[in-house]
This record gives sequence, C-alpha cells and structure tokens, in this order.
Amino acid sequence: MLSKKVLLWIAWPVVFLMISGPPVPTLEFFLGDIRLYDFLFLLLCFVFCIVLVGRPRIHKFRPHASVLAVIFYVVTVLVLPLMGIMLYGAPLDWYLGDLRWIEVIALAFVFWLIYGGFQGMDFEKHLYYFIWILVLFQAVFVGAQLLYQVFDFAPFWFFEFYYPEYEYSYGEYGVHINRYAGAMRFVSGLALVSGIGFLFSGIRLFQEKKWSDLLLLIISFGLMLSTGSRTIILSAPVILVLIVIIVVALHGTLNTKLLKRFFVLIGALFLLSIGVVSLNVGRFASFERYAVVFNWIAGGVTFEQISGRGHQIWAEPIAEAYNNFSFMGTLVNPSHAVDLIDSYYLFALVQAGPFILSFFLITILGLVWSGFKGIVNKKKNSTCLSFMLSTGSVLGVLATTQNLMTGMPGRVFLTMAVFTLCALKYTKAR
Repeated sequence: MLSKKVLLWIAWPVVFLMISGPPVPTLEFFLGDIRLYDFLFLLLCFVFCIVLVGRPRIHKFRPHASVLAVIFYVVTVLVLPLMGIMLYGAPLDWYLGDLRWIEVIALAFVFWLIYGGFQGMDFEKHLYYFIWILVLFQAVFVGAQLLYQVFDFAPFWFFEFYYPEYEYSYGEYGVHINRYAGAMRFVSGLALVSGIGFLFSGIRLFQEKKWSDLLLLIISFGLMLSTGSRTIILSAPVILVLIVIIVVALHGTLNTKLLKRFFVLIGALFLLSIGVVSLNVGRFASFERYAVVFNWIAGGVTFEQISGRGHQIWAEPIAEAYNNFSFMGTLVNPSHAVDLIDSYYLFALVQAGPFILSFFLITILGLVWSGFKGIVNKKKNSTCLSFMLSTGSVLGVLATTQNLMTGMPGRVFLTMAVFTLCALKYTKAR
C-alpha cells in the first residue's frame, strides 16, 4: 500500500508536467526535446517495477468501444510512421515525437494499478483537485503575462523558465497581440485546458450546485477569453447551454439554489467582460474578429476568408500527400512531410486516410455519449462523467482548427478520459 501511495505522489505530478511542464533547455541542446516529466517518468517506472515484484492485486475490465478504439488509434499512430520510414526513407527523427505515446499509455497502466477502478483510493476527488490546480496555475501565469504586457511590469522569473529565449513558442513569453498562452507555450494548449475546465465546472455546477464549481467556471471562462480562440470561445458556451436545456427538458431539475448561482454567474461574467474588453484581452476590443464569424454564419463570407485556411493550408497538403506518397497518405507525420496543417481531422486524413481518423472519432464520440448518458440518467460519479463529456467535446471541437493530438496535452487528456470511462464502468475484480 505504501508503494502505491508513492506511485500516486509521482504519477499526478508527471501528468501535470506532461500537460503544462517547461522544457529543459540545457538538455534540449544535447539530447533533443527533453522535458522535466521524462525524469519523473523514469522514477515512476522504477517504483512501478518494485510494486509489481510484490505481485499486487490487478483488476481487469471488459473494454468499452472507446477503449478499443483508442488502443487501435495508438497502434496505428505508432506503426504507420514506421511503414512510412521504410517505404519513403524518411528520417528517424520524424518518428521520435510519436514515441511519447508510449509514456502516456504506460502512465495509464500505472493509474490502473494505483486505483483499480475506484477501489481503495478516491480517483474522483484526486481528479477534481488536479483540474483545479491546473486551471489555477494557468490563471496565475496569465495574470503575470497580463501585468507584463498591459501594465509594463518587468518579466517574471518563471517566464524565462517556460519560454527560453531561443525556443520557438507563442509570441514573447507566451503573449502575442493581446492573446495569452499561459504556461502552455501555445494558445491552443490554453484553449484546451480552459475549455475543459469551463465545461467540466459548468456541468458539475448544474449537478452539484456548489460554489466551488461556480468559481472554477468563472476562472476557466476568463482563461478562455484570454486565448482569443474563437473556436472554443464560441462553441463551449453553446455546448454547455445545450446540455443544460436537454437535461432540464428531461428532468426539470432547476431549483432555487441553482438559480441563485446562475444569477451570480451572470453578474460575474458581465463584470469580467467589461475588464476583458477594456484591456482588449483576447483582442475582444478588435471585435471584427468575432463579427466576421457571425457574418460567415449568415453566409456573407466564406470559411476560407475568415480563417485563412482552405487552398493553401488545407487543400494543397492533401493533394501533395496523395500525389507524392501512397494512396493512404504520408504514413509519416504530415507536419514534416507536407506543408503545415492546423486541423487534426485533416492531419489524420493526410497521414493515413480513414484509419487514424475513424479511430479518433469513435473514441471522441464514445466519451461524449457515455458522459452525456450518465448525466442524463443522473448516475453517480458526476466528476468523472463531467470530465469525460467535457474532454470529448473540447477535443472534438478544437480538432477542427487545431492540431492538438501531436502534442502531449491532447494525448494526456484523451488517455485520462478513456481511463476514467474504463475505471468508472467496466472494472471487474480478478
């Protein structure tokens, strides 16, 4: 039991650093893309082996479709690039980033050993605290970036820690034209964390009616606005409203306690919006960025005109992949083989036709449906259900305009959500 607790205290920091950890500049110079979590992961593997020597009780499960889909998804992501290297003579370093999936999957096995479903330790409680810590850390970092850019504060010491001068990242110290990346290095990463935090807390607020969820919702919404990511800013509130409408229509669960929190939320968001617009956080004072989206919805402009995507960023890489490589696509990582593609759906399509894309979609839809069904049916474990639904929804939406699954944050969130689904519903003791 003591060894499992040691695993617990190492595993969660590894997850945190995989999502929002800094680089190790000195080692990057000699060994490539080395991160702090790589060292903790080695320690985690050592302790894990010690635990296994003691022959602990390991729980088995009946796999859900999403679990099988993510297994096939990871297998194709790892195997197809090897085929591409052999067929096209691509450099081996094109493949090194994909190997980090092995760390993520190994971490899921460690969590399964620690928690064994929900037997012995409270996974829900730990997951809830983890999301709070992750969101608060981003809030502190964005607050410091705001002080640096808007109020001319000197750069804080941890800026250089996360954004070394020579390292490519988003803008200067994670700030670019009033859009903020927090400690995620890129705006897309902060959009992912804040979007999940927003939906997670909003769904929990509707179920648990706790002030802590209301506060987390407000903080996450502020972080969402600071990214200036129109995809998550416009989609996340719509998704939350749709979920609430459906549940209310089915069960009529509105009550006085929830209405009080709703009015507090409206007031807080109103005050927050005043500050956001006055400081032009997320470039909201430049409202044409958002007005043009509504113009597109009304049919006034094309999607290519409002996004800068289309022929150059989407159509040309697709044509290049199928003309210069195989009928399946590039097989290797398309970001190396063809021009930049910033939609993961098209990225997966260019790499391997329908194979990677179909497994990814099945995984996302399985998470969304399982979480939504549990919430509608008023199942227990609201934290896990909210996490599954929010993670599946945000990853599914952001994948339209962001390539999140080639980075560790997207990989870790997807794997943790599938682990949650597996632990929640399909545990069967040996």
